[in-house]
Amino acid sequence: MRRCLFLLLLLPLAVVVVARTSDVGPQASDLTHLTDPFSAGWMLTDTNGNGLADAIHGHIVVPAEPSAVENAAAADFGARVAYGSTGLTLPLVISADGPGGHEGPPLRQEKSSPDRVGAGLRAGAEDAGPHIWIGRAAIPVALTKAIDPLVARMAVGEGGVFAMAGDLAVVGKDEAGLLAAAEAYASHAPYQWKTPGDELAKIAAAVNAAFTAHKVNATAALVGVTYENGKEGIRRAFLRVGSGAGLRAGPPAIRSALARVHLDQVRELVLLPASGPAITVQANREAPHPTQPTPGGTDRHRLDLATLYTINGLFGGSPKMPVPASLDGRLYVPAGAAGVAMANLAARMGLESTGITIPLAFPAAGVTADKLTTQSVVAGDSALAQAIEQTLEKQAPGWASRDQLQAGEGVARVVDDALGTQPKEKDAPAKKDAILVRGDAQGSAAAIDLLAGHFPNLWEVGKQYLSLEEVRYDLHRFFSLRSGAGQAAVALYHLDRWMNEIAPAGQSAPAVSHVEAEVYVDRASPGLDTFIQHAIEQRLHVANVAVKTGSLHAGTQCCADNPPLHDAEPGYPFRQAQPTFSEDITIPWEGNTLLNDVREAVGQGGQGGHEGPPLRESESKSKRSGLYQNRVGAGLRAGPIVLEARVSEGPQERGKLQRQLESMLTAAGAAP
Repeated sequence: MRRCLFLLLLLPLAVVVVARTSDVGPQASDLTHLTDPFSAGWMLTDTNGNGLADAIHGHIVVPAEPSAVENAAAADFGARVAYGSTGLTLPLVISADGPGGHEGPPLRQEKSSPDRVGAGLRAGAEDAGPHIWIGRAAIPVALTKAIDPLVARMAVGEGGVFAMAGDLAVVGKDEAGLLAAAEAYASHAPYQWKTPGDELAKIAAAVNAAFTAHKVNATAALVGVTYENGKEGIRRAFLRVGSGAGLRAGPPAIRSALARVHLDQVRELVLLPASGPAITVQANREAPHPTQPTPGGTDRHRLDLATLYTINGLFGGSPKMPVPASLDGRLYVPAGAAGVAMANLAARMGLESTGITIPLAFPAAGVTADKLTTQSVVAGDSALAQAIEQTLEKQAPGWASRDQLQAGEGVARVVDDALGTQPKEKDAPAKKDAILVRGDAQGSAAAIDLLAGHFPNLWEVGKQYLSLEEVRYDLHRFFSLRSGAGQAAVALYHLDRWMNEIAPAGQSAPAVSHVEAEVYVDRASPGLDTFIQHAIEQRLHVANVAVKTGSLHAGTQCCADNPPLHDAEPGYPFRQAQPTFSEDITIPWEGNTLLNDVREAVGQGGQGGHEGPPLRESESKSKRSGLYQNRVGAGLRAGPIVLEARVSEGPQERGKLQRQLESMLTAAGAAP
């Protein structure tokens, strides 16, 4: 009995070992990253437990020298992954064996992962998190042996997505198939095709239900799906079938069991037994050609680098709710490092919008500017980029000679009306703007990294740091003479004209012995007076120059303390100056006024002033005139004294005043 028990325990262990070492995972529970890759739990993680994915753990990996098609495929995946998260740390897309770019600052609230790969990803790096391998050349060598037989079954123009050792691999028979698989899977998963509709997980569930109904003792798990260029639906669904007694019946029994499997969006099932040849079952009809959505058609607006991630940039939305709700832009990616950077820009676009349309990235080869109807970001030296450069030359002649870029430098600029044709009819689409990225491979990548990882900030990410909009506003204030710098520039212009009148250019300067100049601006830079003094000395050749500068902004000359109300701004230190005028105003207390008035009246009366009627009342706001002089005299001795005073004080203070007044009157001779 002990021997039998030992064997019973050993057999499940052997099954587990086989399952763990399989390159294409056989367990349905292990394949959630294939059937539902864009929800929290695999690459998307919830770091604070609030139910929302706020970080991306892992990378999308392209080959060391990626083609434009591989970069476009990575861009579509990057946008789809980032769309499901509220946080992103770039780079998300990296190369297989080279540096993936410097670690960018976190966007939104994502927390840094301790095992993030910043210097690129090498094959077999098991601690780098989940991967999405784009192209066969990006897949680690140890896994290519498992993927090659699957690729061999594909037709021309066919590509697929496969689960491999906890990762996903996107491969194709050719480049058209690779791009078709990336676009279809990124835009439809976790659904088979229609959104919403039947999910990918239903494929294995339907097959296992058929096995159960026909008493086939086997279990199938979905390990890959393929798509065909230009056609809807899934071309093939690959399922790994675990070993069981039911497989001994052979392919005819399995085909009979699957004959009634109803999958509207799958044309062929490919079952991969643990041993033996693959079993192919035709599942459904031939898929028709799909209708591609046509982006664009949104309201006309100019592209602006400062508002790139708003409804006035690469996104569409409603002015009543200015939240990016759809994409209004495309990316035309080149090969190499610039294309990898463009894929990370796609990820940033997916993060920022509440709605995206995939595909959003396309290879630039074969695209002409006059056929495009949406705003676009273009990099590289394709015919499309050259056409945009020609438009720029018409708008700004000689721009190429002014943009003398060094090695490793890149530039991104907006080119107005660079795409589409001039509309001849009222309802025809207007011409669209483009963002042209120029430079060598590293320079273009650096420029795109700036767009993706830093804009709308100039460098440091966050609302507390300098943004492009603030730079624009500073320039607006400068040229509209609302800033100290702009006002100082105009003052120097007028000063220069004045000096030209005294000493015209090319003529000897007259004998000038003394010059005084005063310049007042909103905020005067500490070195403005010295700069003006040197300018006058050099222009008029005079040594005796007195320059006075001052700031007119409120709080720049007073109020250093008691309380501190002075102006404080970086670059403009406060200097206590003599105010233009000052006046100290003392407002006396009404209680003292009352006491002084009564004291004055009683004192004058005691000195024997002229007789008058008895003193009846005194008001706190009475005049210091002859009111009491005419009422004090014999009245203190002639009859009762009635004093009525009204002050705006509390009962306790009024009691003190009453006692003081009674004491004054008693001392003056009045009866208590």
